[in-house]
Amino acid sequence: LGKLDKTFSGDRKEVRRKQMPIAQFMGASLIEKVKEIEVAVINGGSVRSSLNKGNVSRKDLHTLHPYGNTIVSVKLSAEDFFKYIQVTSKINIIAQNISEGGNPHYINMRLTYKNKVLSSIEAKNKSWKVFIDKKGRVHSTKKSFVLGTMNFLARGGDNYPIITDKKSYIDTGFMINAAMMDYLEKYKVIKANTFEKLSKGILIFKWD
Repeated sequence: LGKLDKTFSGDRKEVRRKQMPIAQFMGASLIEKVKEIEVAVINGGSVRSSLNKGNVSRKDLHTLHPYGNTIVSVKLSAEDFFKYIQVTSKINIIAQNISEGGNPHYINMRLTYKNKVLSSIEAKNKSWKVFIDKKGRVHSTKKSFVLGTMNFLARGGDNYPIITDKKSYIDTGFMINAAMMDYLEKYKVIKANTFEKLSKGILIFKWD
């Protein structure tokens, strides 16, 4: 399908503890397939293997994500979006020494924590920001956000918030591993450095 210029590690301990380039690659293919999606969240447990340098085949991508999970989207208000990220980040972000399949990987956003509490979410390109004030009120430069993830997580898998009951919820029917195949076929050569950069600076911790 295409080539990878450097190995993407899918090591079980790593993807279940921290932000990884291989998850950013998966997220990018998800957003490429469903253009309406602005930001995405996937779990570390959905990454089942590494992608080795060199030619990448369909079999390689099925091994990476050997499930029939489909891409879903939901339009959330700024407050609901903040709460969603707040809940998912409690799974493993604060206690990063714990290995959990639910460990969330965030795509197209940067999260800032103050004293281990989520205080703001910002676009990677700083085009929008959602933050919470000292009284617990959510403020945002945008009214709503289209979030993308997979149907397994949307149903509450790995203790993620259930979003299938939202009126704006859409299951696109597009399989995630097929989206990665399309991404590779379109871009041919994947430069790992691009996704290594994306996986850095996603989580920022500050102390008062």
